[in-house]
Amino acid sequence: MKPMEIQEICQKAGARLWDGEGKERIHSVVTDSRKVEPGSLFIALKGERTDGHEYLEQALSQGAAAVMAQADYLGAHPLCCPAEKAILEVEHTGAALEELARVYRGQFELPIIGVTGSVGKTSCKDLIAAALSGRMQVLKTQGNHNNNVGLPLTVFGIEDTTQAAVLEMGMDHFGEIHRLSRITRPYIGVITNIGVSHIENLGSREGILKAKLEILDYMDPAGLLLLNGDDPMLYGRRDRYPLKTRFYGFEAHNDARILNADMTSDGKLHIEAVWEGDRYDFILNTPGRHMAYNVMPAIMAATALGLTRDEILCGLERFAPTQMRLNVVKTPQYTLIDDSYNASPVSMKAALDTLATLPGTGRRVAILGDMFELGDYAVLGHREVGNHAASIKNLDVVLCAGSNASYIYQEAAESPRLCCYHFETLEDLKKNLFDILQKGDIILVKASRGMAFDEICQMIK
Repeated sequence: MKPMEIQEICQKAGARLWDGEGKERIHSVVTDSRKVEPGSLFIALKGERTDGHEYLEQALSQGAAAVMAQADYLGAHPLCCPAEKAILEVEHTGAALEELARVYRGQFELPIIGVTGSVGKTSCKDLIAAALSGRMQVLKTQGNHNNNVGLPLTVFGIEDTTQAAVLEMGMDHFGEIHRLSRITRPYIGVITNIGVSHIENLGSREGILKAKLEILDYMDPAGLLLLNGDDPMLYGRRDRYPLKTRFYGFEAHNDARILNADMTSDGKLHIEAVWEGDRYDFILNTPGRHMAYNVMPAIMAATALGLTRDEILCGLERFAPTQMRLNVVKTPQYTLIDDSYNASPVSMKAALDTLATLPGTGRRVAILGDMFELGDYAVLGHREVGNHAASIKNLDVVLCAGSNASYIYQEAAESPRLCCYHFETLEDLKKNLFDILQKGDIILVKASRGMAFDEICQMIK
């Protein structure tokens, strides 16, 4: 982080000096008291489970140069600090964090690439960062810290040496991507697809599209919008985007074409593609044909920022999947595809296709759990996954856990080829897991994050 003066923070974030003189400079911004170090500004956020205001004194004792708290808390809980430090008062700490990040970002002229969409955001973000690393110093969102807290904190990682930033933008309600776009002012925007994730909050796929398009609200007018042209909702409004727009995908109408995407004998992805007259023929260090959709915006964004084909390919060689996202792990007993971080009907069907095509001779076993935030689409969405599982000719075993996963089980069990099990809870599944698995099995594990299916992966590993 580029150091900031306390007075500068007060002026730009609308804060007031409650106590202290604020003589120390700020070298980092944190919202987790465990990450406080000398020179930190600790911003006390009030969440559903914890209240950062309870850790203000601890943060100061750990060396924080300043802490930021809400006026209503300070009015009821008087607090003081050493003269060289500072206690800053604001009306709402969450809003102050966003505003401070917006102002901080404004100090830099670097291009920011914003990535949103229903599925594939994290992989797409990582691939764009990898491609750009063929020449540039790149900041990217760590993991999926993509909300109104994680994104501002990532922005504070921009330094004078940073040449580009790739930021993931998540949401589950209207207005959230609007705020993230306001903070970051992207030069390039990417929308991976429009699925049904968060449909419970947004009402319909049209509502999801509207929420994703909020990324346009503060994009650079001279910027570039990259869209999945095989997604009918995104391509269907192709004449109505206010910025220069380019599409990618397998279908012939796209500007950037995926010509081929097949698994190699060692479980990687061979991709052939064409963009702006250049042919790309390379191996990506991940399984899954659907990953070709995530690599195309990486090629297109890097080209837009001036990288050559060779520089892009050099960068893509460095790509490694984020943990719990299509991680292939070989153990003495099994081959595990750990895709346990999150799930939607689209991503779960894609993961099943990956299981079907991964090289190997063992039984193919899918361990699947509930998918959350589907609202009225929950039953149909789970049934779609079950139907897809039943259609995969080389799938052998399906294990389901969770109430809605029973609909996956019901549809999959219609196939006489499949051996299917359903358990009400994760614990029931764990108790029976090794009675069902056999040595040599190729196993996919996938469910929404709240199902904690990473525990199954740890058992298998």
